[in-house]
Amino acid sequence: MNTFIRTLKQCYLFFLLVIATNTVAQNTPHYSLYMLQQSIINPAALGSYNYLNGALLFKKQWVGIDKAPTTFVFDINAPLGKTNNALGLNVVSDKFGYTSSSQITVNYAYRVRLSYKNFISFGLGAMANLYSANLSKVPTKDANDPLLNGDIATQFTPNFKFGAYYFTDNFYFGLGMPNLLTNKYVASSINNYSASTSFDYNQLHFFVHSGWQTNLGRNVKLMPSVMLKQVAGAPLQIDANVQFMLYSKLGIGASYRTMGTYIGLLNIQASKQLNIAYAYNYHTGALSPYTSGSHEVLLGFKLINTTKKMIPVDCPHF
Repeated sequence: MNTFIRTLKQCYLFFLLVIATNTVAQNTPHYSLYMLQQSIINPAALGSYNYLNGALLFKKQWVGIDKAPTTFVFDINAPLGKTNNALGLNVVSDKFGYTSSSQITVNYAYRVRLSYKNFISFGLGAMANLYSANLSKVPTKDANDPLLNGDIATQFTPNFKFGAYYFTDNFYFGLGMPNLLTNKYVASSINNYSASTSFDYNQLHFFVHSGWQTNLGRNVKLMPSVMLKQVAGAPLQIDANVQFMLYSKLGIGASYRTMGTYIGLLNIQASKQLNIAYAYNYHTGALSPYTSGSHEVLLGFKLINTTKKMIPVDCPHF
């Protein structure tokens, strides 16, 4: 075990050395509870809500491995009066090893009515990326290593998101592009880093997600969903999910991710305005003996509008 951990640290150190010389900041964390707050992955999903809603999400990945990723998300959005417009705010804070990144995004969505119960929404997000790295704290045998004697001070880069979201009674289908631009942090000289932004089609990421719901009985609802995630430089990832909602109060479900991850889901509807969800990720493969898994918690809230609905459909919001 000690040999494996030392190897992990050596590999991670090499990763940091690459970061110090030429970093591409296109981080897209894996969320297991994204179906409960879809605006986290797709700004167009804002257009499917009749009311103000939001969520707090916390994820601790690879418990037992030092400096493993930790992610915090705050997401809130609301329709703008009785119009087809919606506005939202999304904040993500992510820490991995000796690096920290934050994304602050203002999202906008416009909804188009195709027929009485068929809608499509288009969304755009304007994002501010903040990235820093404490390279001087990386353990190394060479205390005078010039690449690790300094830190990367907080760097700012802009980016944009785009999404489309079709929805009707009991069904939705969405496409999200979380990074339209490529952000890089380059070492122009020792301990001197600069940020740049460009467009590179080969670096685009795509999310395709869809869900459906149906009643299995008077008090049981079946809610399956799926997401396909294509990230530049990585194989296609598929998340397949199923949730059973009992008495509109308790959701129990499971997911499988094609990276060899099995996920258990628990969703408690504490009231009409509040739900609490938990996901446990069990990882198979080389890391499984060294981590007890990953944990994710979501606190969702909504302020239901008691006036006439602008959207007369029951879109699955899980």
